Amino acid sequence: MKAIFCTVLVVVLCLFAEAGQTQAVASTGYALRAIDGDNEVGAHFAMVPRPGGVTGFFYLADLGRLVASNCPGLTCSQTYALSNPAADRGSHVSAASRSALNDRPFVAYYDAGAGDLIAMDCQSSDCVYGIERTLESIGNIGQDTATVVDPATGFPLIAYYDVDNADLRLYRCASAVCDSGSSVLVSGSNDRGRNVSMVFAGTTLWLAFEDRTSGELLLARTTAPYSSFALFSQANGAEPSLTADAGGFLDMVWRETIGNTLQRLQCLNAICSSANQITLAGGGRGFRPSSSRLGNGNLLVAHFEPAAGNLRGTVCNDLACSAPQALVFASGAAIAGKSLVRVAAGDLPQVYFHNAARADVDAAQCSSAACTSFLRRTAFNGLYISGTRLALRADGRAVVAYIRQRQPWLAECADTLCSSVSRIVIPGFNSDTRPALALRPDGRPVIYYASLGGSELYDCADVICTTGSPRMVSGSGNSTSNVIEMALRADGRPVLLYTVSNANDVYVFDCSDINCSSGSARLLVDEPTGNGTFLSGFAIVIGPGDRPIVMYSLFSNSGNQQRYVRCNDSACVAATVSTVGANPGFFATPLALRSDGRPAFLETSANQYAICDNADCSGIARFPVGTGSVIRTLAMQAGDRPIWDAGGIGVAFISNCDDATCGSVQQPILLTDSNPQSSYLGSLALTGNGVAQVAYEEQNLGDAILVVPLPDAVFANSFE
Repeated sequence: MKAIFCTVLVVVLCLFAEAGQTQAVASTGYALRAIDGDNEVGAHFAMVPRPGGVTGFFYLADLGRLVASNCPGLTCSQTYALSNPAADRGSHVSAASRSALNDRPFVAYYDAGAGDLIAMDCQSSDCVYGIERTLESIGNIGQDTATVVDPATGFPLIAYYDVDNADLRLYRCASAVCDSGSSVLVSGSNDRGRNVSMVFAGTTLWLAFEDRTSGELLLARTTAPYSSFALFSQANGAEPSLTADAGGFLDMVWRETIGNTLQRLQCLNAICSSANQITLAGGGRGFRPSSSRLGNGNLLVAHFEPAAGNLRGTVCNDLACSAPQALVFASGAAIAGKSLVRVAAGDLPQVYFHNAARADVDAAQCSSAACTSFLRRTAFNGLYISGTRLALRADGRAVVAYIRQRQPWLAECADTLCSSVSRIVIPGFNSDTRPALALRPDGRPVIYYASLGGSELYDCADVICTTGSPRMVSGSGNSTSNVIEMALRADGRPVLLYTVSNANDVYVFDCSDINCSSGSARLLVDEPTGNGTFLSGFAIVIGPGDRPIVMYSLFSNSGNQQRYVRCNDSACVAATVSTVGANPGFFATPLALRSDGRPAFLETSANQYAICDNADCSGIARFPVGTGSVIRTLAMQAGDRPIWDAGGIGVAFISNCDDATCGSVQQPILLTDSNPQSSYLGSLALTGNGVAQVAYEEQNLGDAILVVPLPDAVFANSFE
């Protein structure tokens, strides 16, 4: 968890990223807190081009595990856990694509706990799941891996560093899935094998690696069956990166350790007995180079200049690189570490690099094949989060429920400014729907969420939910997981809303006690199926007489309707259904209860605020409002003044009405984001004195972010 802190000043701008980045920035008077989805990444990662994008493999240092992520553009989206969470597996990762297996990646990495070399046989091109195999387990081995696939056989080859013996070894898979194989020693003299790079040039396999004892850079050449190696040395060399040109000749860039210049060795024949060596970049600019070939065959190199904090690029304009073009992909004191250049067939070049200040992987994509200009984004910052739901304790401390890797989680802030967060995993499975969250009168959270195709409630046994009991509500595998809503009665008993989507049936589950140890399912509405009919935008509140009120949108080819359902009694044995409008909102129905018991809701598609004449909503008064972007939550401040969250592309704000009928609306902006791909969806809650907090899910990087109001600054002279 990377903490994001602010200092309270006369004007406060809490940055969610350092200057120059395209991530969220808090507006004056607010602070952003990372709830989840922001992990320690970037020191170890690998990127594999595939049709339609790139598959990324990232080691999460704070969790000690490896994840895969689909990267269709500059940003990586959904994440998939690969390595065992109980072990520290996933560092020193490398990967390569197997074209003969539908571009399924093959991944090698280090098990730090056991000191083993591990491989992941991905079962799809985006590695949604894979088969993990231990390749070598004798001693402490498996660091500094490099992976290639033999173009003749399709079998993977993994070079790795043997820590115990300070050797470089090569593991030769005996099949495309590497279910068997053996290793051979490449070089065992001195301390050899760090920072290994590997490439096929024609039928010849080349390896480059460091000799830490002599300070040399070594090249090893071999052919099938890859058991004997010819060695060549380059004095004062480190951090090699290998490519091959169209003629099958080796091309190597590296850091020359005397002046830290960026050097290039261009082989002129297959065994590199003749070669040209030139300096690509001057002193101090040659650190951690990564090279690739552009579509025209020319060389593109990313390399670091630590003294200036620059990630630089060198673009060759011809095969000989006679007049290289210099670029600066990124600047900042933290830009110093690993980089990778990847060029997929038909795609523009992309550079991925470690941003140490935020422990993220950033990306720069060339805007042309020649890479004369580029766009920069944060590519990956951690596990993908969705479906945030916010509740506030009486003292203003936030509790947030959300979905992480198809499992519900609960996060609790330590104080009102959320200076630290504790997180608890909830035992649900295959959750892909926004959960519901409420705090009972005794402060214990209750979470309602999708699980195994049905819905489940988790009854927290204490205030911080250290333990609890899961209870199945609507069964499993019965299409009831797409609607998850909940309301609490005055005595704390939950009422749970769900549907059977394939029948368009709307149900509530009436819990018999505050723990929902038992209860009764009640069918409220049996809506018609067919004719393109589907239901969406559900909401529930507890109205006068302790009778639940439900609203949702009905969409059909014969016309859309806003449905209003009020239970005829407290137990909801039966209900009365009516249509209260023809302008339903697709995404949600923001619904709240006024102090006089009358429901109020937003008709977002019509930009109207609606107040029911009575609890049955037999009549409605409507008032024009600018609802703005996607809205999920409506609440009431003092005097029945409506307030709601709103979010969209690059911005998130709240709307405050100055009176009960929204004659005037104020819209303070909570955060802005210059990334045109960032989109924010919120969940709003009010403190006891009516101050709004909002938990947002950012849909581009999949982060859960809490926006908290900062306290007023008080100075010695009593003036502000």
